[in-house]
Amino acid sequence: MPVTMVNDTPAGDRSCNTYLTECGHVICAMCYENIKILPRPCGGCGKDIDHRKVIRVYFHEVCGSNSEEVESLERRIEEERRETELLRQTEDRLRKRLEELTGMVEASAQRLKNAIQSTVEALRSTTGGSSSL
Repeated sequence: MPVTMVNDTPAGDRSCNTYLTECGHVICAMCYENIKILPRPCGGCGKDIDHRKVIRVYFHEVCGSNSEEVESLERRIEEERRETELLRQTEDRLRKRLEELTGMVEASAQRLKNAIQSTVEALRSTTGGSSSL
């Protein structure tokens, strides 16, 4: 986005008025007018702004209505929100299923352990309590 010092904006169109502070931050026309009356610190870095050292810059590609760009970005943000919510829901379902499967594995392991213990006890009782098992 080229920045120049040439004014080719329509007369009286303050929507394109953009200013650059000495510290390198961009402010709008309203903010510039306000700091001429009541000096305020820069919103970007907190340094005091001297309105005499602020310069007007012109962003040729941004001047005019940017509502289409804004709407496009808003749609993209909404799409990202929906996608994020879907991912969260999927994560929740996967966590619940993992808990379910973990419980099933633990129950199965316990049943196997009990079956082994029962088998060992049965073998001991049939062999007369031999300690070879």
